[in-house]
Amino acid sequence: MFVLRIGGLLGTNLERALLLQRPITYATSDVLSTFMWRTAFTQSPPNFSMGTALGLMNSAAAFILVFGANMVKNWMSEEKGNSLF
Repeated sequence: MFVLRIGGLLGTNLERALLLQRPITYATSDVLSTFMWRTAFTQSPPNFSMGTALGLMNSAAAFILVFGANMVKNWMSEEKGNSLF
């Protein structure tokens, strides 16, 4: 379960972050998910492609973290073959 939870390190509670943010606090409180939301939906004109690209990069980084944690687990484990991939 630990290996799968590693991928959640990049995730945030988007609703809580959006409710607590104000334009004056963007410089200090902006996280990747709120930046994606602001980029995709609040600009004029909306920039859906940039929001999608940021979401894809976030997912790719989470996959790399999970894959790396799985490789470290295999390297440190004495039981070979007991892994996700």
